[in-house]
Amino acid sequence: MKRGSWLGMLVAFGVVLGAGCGGVNSLDAFKDRLFFIDYSFVTTDPGAPAGKGVLTVVLESKGLACGQLLPSVSATVNGDLNVRLDPGRCGGLLDRGNPFLTYELPVGDPQNATIVLSDDSHRMEVEVENLLARYQLQAEKAGFDPTLVDPGANPVKRGEVLVFDRVPSLRDATLESNLYQGATNFDTQPNLSGAKVRVTIPTTVADGEARLAVSTTEHPAILRCEGVSSCEDHVEVRMDANVTVTP
Repeated sequence: MKRGSWLGMLVAFGVVLGAGCGGVNSLDAFKDRLFFIDYSFVTTDPGAPAGKGVLTVVLESKGLACGQLLPSVSATVNGDLNVRLDPGRCGGLLDRGNPFLTYELPVGDPQNATIVLSDDSHRMEVEVENLLARYQLQAEKAGFDPTLVDPGANPVKRGEVLVFDRVPSLRDATLESNLYQGATNFDTQPNLSGAKVRVTIPTTVADGEARLAVSTTEHPAILRCEGVSSCEDHVEVRMDANVTVTP
């Protein structure tokens, strides 16, 4: 399971170290947590205005205890108080949730994100380099457009290598890519080198329509991680495109 798909499970089943089951606690009781940052966004057509980004931060923990944050805990992103902070839940077996915050914003040029949680007992401050951005995978091939859905869209040949640019290009990422035709999933030999993503149209695919899926998981640099045990971040960038395999 990808880390990007864990959020619903964390909210449903997440638990807290250092906070007693059912207790409502100050922020100091949560300092042994992992500060897990997930950033997603709504992509738009080429040339359209940038989409809306959604930043989610979960105070993730291990173990079987649970707890909630006191209402006195505040959260900001780059000094903005317009942040939704869920204090967490601790009820029955199916009602255990880690505290988390969400923050929505228009995305454009890359900018750092400084995320702060604080109360009279403790302060957590994390800064991530170039986290807030309009992440994209841009095809270098002229005329290749992931938004095209008509028959014959994005013609490709067997064995052709498609190159995509990671924008922005960050220091660290992982790559996945597949080509789907009917019920068959073809390996595209994905390769990631710096800012370039390369995928190969399989030589065994038949002529006709297929679906190409390419995704990168980006990990922007964490510049500061204060007041928590550790920090991680995760930005998944996905491109799905109809392609037409030609002789």
